[in-house]
Amino acid sequence: MRPTPLVSIGLPVYNGEAFLAQTLDDFLAQTFGDFELLVCDNASTDRTADIAREYAARDPRIRYLRSERNIGLMPNFNRAFHESAPARYFAWSAHDDRRSPQFLERLVGRLEAAPEAVLAYNRAAIIGPHGHPMPYDSSIGAFIAPDDRIYHDDRGLEQDIVGPPEDRFRRVLLSTMVNTPIHGVFRRSFLETSSLFQFYGADTLLLAEAALAGTFCYVDEDLFLWRLHPSGTAYMTREQWAEWETGIEGFRPTLPIRSFPRYMRAVGRARLGLAGSMRAYAAVLRYLVRLDKLHRIFVPSPVNYFGIRRWPWQADAQWKTLSQRRVEGPASSSSEPLAASPASKVG
Repeated sequence: MRPTPLVSIGLPVYNGEAFLAQTLDDFLAQTFGDFELLVCDNASTDRTADIAREYAARDPRIRYLRSERNIGLMPNFNRAFHESAPARYFAWSAHDDRRSPQFLERLVGRLEAAPEAVLAYNRAAIIGPHGHPMPYDSSIGAFIAPDDRIYHDDRGLEQDIVGPPEDRFRRVLLSTMVNTPIHGVFRRSFLETSSLFQFYGADTLLLAEAALAGTFCYVDEDLFLWRLHPSGTAYMTREQWAEWETGIEGFRPTLPIRSFPRYMRAVGRARLGLAGSMRAYAAVLRYLVRLDKLHRIFVPSPVNYFGIRRWPWQADAQWKTLSQRRVEGPASSSSEPLAASPASKVG
């Protein structure tokens, strides 16, 4: 039996043969070596199992666990946490993203030096299918894809998140940049008391709970490379995305307002005092009641909740080309990015 490592990494995967080996190589090249990596295979039908078993045979820090049936992306993310070694720190990894050799060393170092922090993450870059970086245009707040599509990201969490819990909660809740923090390194003691991934769009709730529990440490280095590619969730419709995450055929996203009680309970459990609680509850209302969501809920139309399609969205709708932007003007502040995994930026 190996001693309990300082870090556990959960890597949920389904049919990830195209990129899995690169991701595993990145972890084996880490300058920080006291970790376990658990590959949770969600009943893949490609060469994922062969690749994972080969790496597990090569390095005892890698373990392979396979589900006999596809249980859905969110349950597989939760399983990766529950089945991992009880290390002090935990991180999720998608099978298709990349990390620099200093990823664990930098983030674990920040957490070791800040006992009040529950999460450490870093600046991230977006890469395409072949690993080429997408440049960031700060004038429009977007990454530019090779085909001139623009991907909006407010980058508002690219700094340490400190201050009173209700202020940290509000900053996280109203940000559209949730993908990078969710792939940082968490303090396990927080995750053991959190909601994990229990509903469609739970990444925002998890980070909001983390903000109530402690501070966030930010490392201003490109240690994490988020890969966008046609076979990833960023190119799915919301309907396909919801089925992928839940493992339920025909599952459809529900009204954002249904997540309201979960956020309210998170604030209540935090024991912020009267003034702090009121500020946190106000942030929940501001997050849930936005013009785009009000339109989807209350304006009768063939493309909203009262119409034929529950979500008025296609895979390309989150992307706008530069030529569209020139006609329409700068994107509004309510634009939301696609999240690669584990869950979408939906309330």
